[in-house]
Amino acid sequence: MLYFFARMKRFLAILLSFALGAGAFALVLYFSDSDLDDVWEGIAEAGWRAAGAMAALVLAQLAIQAWSWRFLLARNGRSVPFRACLGGVTVGWAGNYLTPSMYLGGEAVRALYVARPAGLQRREVLATVLVHKVLEFTTFLLFLLASSVILVVRFHEDLTGWILAMVVVANILLVSVLVVLYVSVIGRWSLFVRLCDGVAFLGIARRWLAENRRKVLELQGHIHRAFLLNRAATCRSLAAMLPFTLVLFVRPLAFFAFLPGRTPLGVADLALVFCLVQLLQAFQLTPGGLGILEGGIPAIFLLVGVPAVTTLGFVALQRMSDFLFVGIGFGLFAHRGLSRLQAAT
Repeated sequence: MLYFFARMKRFLAILLSFALGAGAFALVLYFSDSDLDDVWEGIAEAGWRAAGAMAALVLAQLAIQAWSWRFLLARNGRSVPFRACLGGVTVGWAGNYLTPSMYLGGEAVRALYVARPAGLQRREVLATVLVHKVLEFTTFLLFLLASSVILVVRFHEDLTGWILAMVVVANILLVSVLVVLYVSVIGRWSLFVRLCDGVAFLGIARRWLAENRRKVLELQGHIHRAFLLNRAATCRSLAAMLPFTLVLFVRPLAFFAFLPGRTPLGVADLALVFCLVQLLQAFQLTPGGLGILEGGIPAIFLLVGVPAVTTLGFVALQRMSDFLFVGIGFGLFAHRGLSRLQAAT
C-alpha cells in the first residue's frame, strides 16, 4: 500500500509539472498578446532544419558525455563499448528528467544499466559517474567564468560597482565549491559521509543513513581511486567534456540562426543567456524544470531583444527534442529489464 501511494505521489508530481508548464506557456502567450498560431508560425519559419539541428545537438550532448565517461570506465581494466556508455548516459538523462535537477538524479540508473553487462561492480561504476559529474561541473564553471568576463567587457559601461562586486563574489563562491569538491576527492576528505551525517543530524532518513554509512564510506574510497588511479584518463575525460558544455552554450543558435531576417545572436548574447539559464536550472523545483523554464527562458531572451512569442517556439522545439531522447532512454531501460526477465525465465 505504501508503495502504491509513493508511486501515485510521483505520478501526481509529474502531472502537476506538466500543468505548470502549460500554465507558464499560456501566461507568456497572454502577456505577449499572442496565441498558438504565432508560435507555430515561428517554428514553421525556422523550418525542419532547426528541428533537426536541435535534435542533433541533444544527440551530440549524449554522445560526448558517453565518449568522456568511457575514459573513466576503461581504467577498471575492461573496455566498455561506446554503445553501452551511450545507452547508460541516455537512460541516466531520462532519469534526471524525473527529478528537480536536469543534471542530477539519474546517476544510480546510469551505473546500474552499464555495470552488469560490462562485468563491473555497481559501486565502482557509480564512482566513475560521480567523478564524471565533478568534471562536468568543472567545465560548467570554466564556461561561466569565461561568460562573466565576456559580459563585463561587453557591458562594463552600463555596470555599477555593486553589480561588478556581485559578479566577483559569485565567481569566488563557484570556485570555492569546486575547490572543496577536488580537495574531498583527492585528499580523502569524506565529503559524502559528512553530508550524510549532516542530513541524519537534521533528522532526515536517520535510520537508513545509519544503516548505509559504511557503504557510503566505501563509495568514497571508490571515488578517490577512480579519480587518481589514472590521472591521464581523468584529464582526457575532462578535456572531452569541454565540447559538451560548448554545445549547451551554442544551442540557441540551432533555432534562431534559421529564422529569416533575424540578426544572429552574438557571443555576448549567448554568454548572458547561458549564465541566466544555468542559474534558472539550478533552482528549478519541478521534474525537468517544467513550468520554470517555459516561464523563465522567454524572460531571459527578452534581455537580448528576442520577442517572447519567438522564444516560445524555441522552447517548444527544445522540449520536443528532449522528450524524444527521454522516451528513448525509458525504452532502453524497459528493454534491459525485459531482457533480464527473459534470461531469468
